[in-house]
This record gives sequence, C-alpha cells and structure tokens, in this order.
Amino acid sequence: KAIAVIPTIIALWAQVTALYAQAVAAIGSAWATFTLTAATIADIYATEGLTAALYACPLTWIAGAVMFLVIVFYLAVAAINYFADTSISATGIIFGVFAWLFACIQNMIAFAWNSFLIFAQFLANVFVDPLTAAQNFFAMMWNNIVQLVAAAVNNIIGLISKIPGMDKVVGGISADGIASSLTIDIQPIAGGVDLSGYQMSYANGGDWFDTGYGMGDALEQKIGNLGNFSIPDITMPTYENEWGNLGLGSDKSGAGTDSGGAGGGSSSSGKGDGSGKKTADNTGRMADNRSL
Repeated sequence: KAIAVIPTIIALWAQVTALYAQAVAAIGSAWATFTLTAATIADIYATEGLTAALYACPLTWIAGAVMFLVIVFYLAVAAINYFADTSISATGIIFGVFAWLFACIQNMIAFAWNSFLIFAQFLANVFVDPLTAAQNFFAMMWNNIVQLVAAAVNNIIGLISKIPGMDKVVGGISADGIASSLTIDIQPIAGGVDLSGYQMSYANGGDWFDTGYGMGDALEQKIGNLGNFSIPDITMPTYENEWGNLGLGSDKSGAGTDSGGAGGGSSSSGKGDGSGKKTADNTGRMADNRSL
C-alpha cells in the first residue's frame, strides 16, 4: 500500500510545483506591470514638469517675444511699403540691426583689449620711467574711455539716422570732434615699449548697419526670385508633323502630296512612272506596322 501511494504523492508534488511556478510567474508579471505603470507615471510627470519648466523659463518667453516682434515687424514694414509706396526691406532692417548690435559688442571687446594693452605697456615702462609711465597709463585709460563713449554715441546717432526722415535731423552729427578735444597727449618714453599699434579700433555702427542691410536685402530678393521660377515651353511633335518628317507630307495616307499620285497619275512629263503606287504601297506597310 505504501508503494501504491508513491505515484499519488509524486503527482500531487508535480501539481504543487506547477501551481507554485504559476504563482511566481503571476507575481513576476504583476511586478513588471507595476514597474511599467510606475515608469509611465514618472514619464508623464517628467514631461509635464519639463513643459512647466519650459513655460516658466524666462528664455522661452524671451524667444517667443522675439518671434512675435519679428512677425509684427514684418507686417509693419509691409504696411508701410503698401501705403507709402516704398520698397523697404524688412529682412535688410533685421540684418542691419543685428550688425549694429555686433558693432556694439565689438566695441566692448575692443575696450577690454585696449585696456589690457595699456596695463601691459605700463608694466613694461614702469621700471624705465616710473613717473611718465604712470602719467601715460592714466592718460591712455582716459582716452580709451572717451573713445568708447564717442563710439557709443556715434552708433546711436547712426541707428537713428536710418529711420526714414531722421537723416535730415541728425545728419552730419558726430561725437568725434568732442572726443578729440577731450583726449590727453601721451608722453614718449626713451627706450620704452609702445603697444599703441596693437590696439583695436572702434566700429562705426552706422556703417555696420548699412552692410547688414545690404546682405539682408540681397537675401530677401533671392528668396523672392524663387517664386518666379517658370518651366520653359516644350513643343511636342504632333501626329501630322511626325508623318511630315518622314517625307510623306501632312496627310498620313501620302496620296495627295506626291507628284505621281496614288494611282500613278501624270507627272511633269504627262506620264506616270509608277512611283506614286510604290509610295502608296510603302505608306500602307508603314501604317500596318504602326497599327501593330
């Protein structure tokens, strides 16, 4: 009897093992589903958080404001061109303004570079002639500041002069004369170092604006010319022209254009030589071949 019970025990053990494996698989599947759900929820929160962060970021608002202003600017320029019958390039103005800003940035870089050279020249000459080196240091720093301010004023005047009609108001005004009167002379130092030849010059914003406007205007014209592209006319041969190119005349039968005629009619000498019949036969063969 004990031996007879063993198969039953083995079968029950197999069933228990199978149920255990199914339970483990179900738990694993539930855990995977939970993990996926948690990951999905985390991804949703991350996306929402990123969206909220983008909306809250000042750079996003600045970029949106810039795009809005550019659109409004194009519409305003188009309205001015329409009502005033002018041809102002909106793209040219945008390029010109950016070129003007680059000129201002270049002037700030020039000021920093020139200040570095002035200090380097002072260190190189302070042991040669301390008093003159100190005097030249303050004089050159003052002149550098005066030149920067004069360049900034000229840039503002140059930008204002680009407004239609304002060139007659601010035309000819420049701060160069005042800057020249405020500069201080530099005393030479015998055996000293002179780095003034390595200084950067200050940019004229008005000239940079004109250059940028020309580039933008040219670009706008090229883009506008893309819409004027036209496909050249192509003349396709007609059915009659195709037969005519074969020397058979405009009639595809060829009976009415040959000198001999289809029935061997009279030629220039008054007698048919049969060439008309040969032409008609050849025409018939060609027509049969084309119909195949």
